[in-house]
Amino acid sequence: MLLIGIDEAGYGPVLGPLCHGYAAIRVPDTAGETEFDLWRMLHPAVGRAGEPGFMIDDSKKLYSSAEGVSVLESGVRAFVECIVSAASRRALDLRELLPADDLADLLQDRWLECAAGEPCGHAFDCSPLKDALARNGAEVLTVGARAQSARAFNKEVKRGANKAEASWRIISSELRRLAALARPDESVFAAVDRQGGRKFYAALVGETFESALVHVECESESLSVYRIVHGPRCTRIGFYVDGDSKHLLIALSSMAAKLAREKYMQRFNAFFLQHQPGLRPTAGYYNDAQRFLDDTKTLRRRLKISDRDLIRTR
Repeated sequence: MLLIGIDEAGYGPVLGPLCHGYAAIRVPDTAGETEFDLWRMLHPAVGRAGEPGFMIDDSKKLYSSAEGVSVLESGVRAFVECIVSAASRRALDLRELLPADDLADLLQDRWLECAAGEPCGHAFDCSPLKDALARNGAEVLTVGARAQSARAFNKEVKRGANKAEASWRIISSELRRLAALARPDESVFAAVDRQGGRKFYAALVGETFESALVHVECESESLSVYRIVHGPRCTRIGFYVDGDSKHLLIALSSMAAKLAREKYMQRFNAFFLQHQPGLRPTAGYYNDAQRFLDDTKTLRRRLKISDRDLIRTR
């Protein structure tokens, strides 16, 4: 069975990228069981916030501006290094987290040239996680993030998309791509953190998989589940309120998305601070973003930084 998780980070801010994390793991097929508890399966190699092992949980529980991204990075890196053949001493960078097209777009932002004092990494042992996966016949297939720059987001809006539609286009693309990793007769279960207040996804799921028939299993205040059957394969997709507390792969995806966004914002703030010493950094959320934009108005004019490349219009 192929298990998939997707979540976003940066939906609310007006500065910095809109990021989506994703993860896919293959586990033994257990006659249709889809509500896998990967926390239990991989214990004690992984745990929730505050527990032993690599902490995999809602990124908001694992990240603080005071303590930085170390816990996020440790958890994501453990799963990433279960895919690669040899461990690296380098800390994860945007190059390891993002696909080439997204990275190429972000690299148009001149602040990504700023090193931001990122650590060079250290010896890292993910063998407890590898052992737990092997013991359960499980395999990590992919973990990473997508990042849509303010420039790319604004182009979507100009073409008529709102924020929810721009976000869904990325989720839809990742659902198709990750589901395609399944073997011909392998069932698929995708868990997605519910976006905003939307409860009904049948039409969107049908468009995503170009399926004429989507079976609605559940549409409630906390959960929406859909089933698509194509030949021998059954694909089920669940959209969860607070999904990162219910599915490890949603939590891992939220961590990957948040890690990518914070890596970007580290360089963003370092760039502006380099040109304007004493400037207070920003996380990009609306009120503080307005303060930051006021503080950097003269600098941005001098550096010829276009608002459409910097500020999300929605």
